[in-house]
Amino acid sequence: MGNSIGGLIMFNHRKKKTSISMIGDRKNKEDHRITCIKYSTNGKYLCYGRSDGLFQFVDPYTLTPIDNISFKWNKSPVQHITFSDSSKKDKEPPKIVKSMKTESFNEPQCMTKSTINTQEFNFMISGNDLRLSLWDNNRCICTTHGVNLGSPIRVMKESPKFNNDIFFCNDTDIGIIRQPIDGNPYKNAAVLGSGTKIIDIGVSMDSLYIFSISENSPSMIIWSVNTNYLDKLEKYGGVGLKAYSYLLEGGRNGPEISELKEYFSCVQLANSQNPETTVIRDYVDVYNVSFLVRAMGYFPSETELSNMLYEMFSRAGHPTTMTFEEFVILYLNHKPQLRIKCNEIRLSFNKLMQNDQYVNAYGENKILTRESFVHMMTNIGEKISPRELEIILNTLLKTTKDISSSSNENANLVHLSLPFVRTFI
Repeated sequence: MGNSIGGLIMFNHRKKKTSISMIGDRKNKEDHRITCIKYSTNGKYLCYGRSDGLFQFVDPYTLTPIDNISFKWNKSPVQHITFSDSSKKDKEPPKIVKSMKTESFNEPQCMTKSTINTQEFNFMISGNDLRLSLWDNNRCICTTHGVNLGSPIRVMKESPKFNNDIFFCNDTDIGIIRQPIDGNPYKNAAVLGSGTKIIDIGVSMDSLYIFSISENSPSMIIWSVNTNYLDKLEKYGGVGLKAYSYLLEGGRNGPEISELKEYFSCVQLANSQNPETTVIRDYVDVYNVSFLVRAMGYFPSETELSNMLYEMFSRAGHPTTMTFEEFVILYLNHKPQLRIKCNEIRLSFNKLMQNDQYVNAYGENKILTRESFVHMMTNIGEKISPRELEIILNTLLKTTKDISSSSNENANLVHLSLPFVRTFI
């Protein structure tokens, strides 16, 4: 365990007593909290991270620093440490080999290495949108619904004995997830673990115990684990779409599943040359997924849509088509779990105004000019062409003006569709 003054404590959970400790500096007024601790895969190395950004190697038996090897890249807290399988240590500072970006609205909370697939190196990321995603060393390969809790998972630890189990905690709950993750709500379970915010959890090597520490608490709690409960829960939930019906509004016979069926049929009719004689089938082309989810009110970004298509094309069998069951599961795993709040829209609007290069020219400070709005939509983030923006605005404003058919993409055409300035009401 690490404490608030930079000390380390090794605790023998079988004998219920402290084995050895590295005492921190009580007189130091700087923030030296231990934020994370990690053993190497082979057990030869132990390192920890502090709230001031320090990354330190220590002897795993004596808890003393090894050759004064420490690194400090910035002043931000070290949130997570992961060793490669080789567990090699070098006196040279680690180098950034590659950077992969998640969605801007989905801030990662924690990650853990997933070893259930021994053929590839995968890791799991928990985002602040409550979803879980699986990544390889190139991209996101799977997105799932996550766990049905009110706050995102902040800590994940793979079971040392059973690599298909992941232990986790959010702010107040402790639980377990069964791999491979697929969004099945019956493949995870959680219990209330603390009345205050849980700082971290640990797992015994035999995976029979979980250890947790919480804010404003001087105690460490030891939990016994019964993985047989998860086996029974998964069996009770059933297979296929039956297991996911809990996530649908109204269940298996509710309004949401009826709406999904209707749009699934409509897509087939829309793609048919002769709708009157079309036979409705249980599958559609994978590329129709964008129209289907948008019809349900979920408008994915280009990155999200790319991830959805990648998941479908990565399946075995017939990757170019998807069944109704596959579509519903994909939709439930990707649709947002958190509603956008009015205050979040206001904050985004304020950020746009701060970057409005035309505001000073008009002598206003609480408006977003149409010139700046068009510039941001066509040049920042997921760029929209002027012609696409013209079509969108004329549709939203319900104008009767004919859309320009010219191939020349001119932003001045968009300006004509917009009021001079916009304010947030």
